[in-house]
Amino acid sequence: MIVAGIYLSAEPDRLIGLAEMFDYKKRTNQITIGYRINEAYWHRGIATETAALLIAYLCDDIGIQTIKAFVMPENKYSERVLMNNGFTKDKNMVQGKNCDKCNYIVKENDGNNSGNQDGNNNGNQDGNNNGNQNGNNNGNQTGNHREIPAS
Repeated sequence: MIVAGIYLSAEPDRLIGLAEMFDYKKRTNQITIGYRINEAYWHRGIATETAALLIAYLCDDIGIQTIKAFVMPENKYSERVLMNNGFTKDKNMVQGKNCDKCNYIVKENDGNNSGNQDGNNNGNQDGNNNGNQNGNNNGNQTGNHREIPAS
């Protein structure tokens, strides 16, 4: 698991969220992502931009073929974050330890992974994608970062 902190360029010393990449499957070249944003920063487009940066890095820089995410059905803002970044909803529901019924959402690498598909990011987040189902955020952290402009 890789966990990266999310910081705004206007507040570089304040951690406002986490972005996660985990459950890498080498044989199928797929990975699962998740993100969490502090509630004080919801509805500013930060989760949408975070997902776009994760997608660009994983698809363009690393060459991942499939990115998965899980979202609770009632978490419409987080679902919209993913849909705005080119994910499509799978018809299957996933049941697991911490997720009674999660929507399975997937993005295939189509070579055009610049992130957001509709250009309208505002208000498309609630910061809880429930990506990391075990709640354990201890893991390797990357030293690389890309700045997210302050809203």
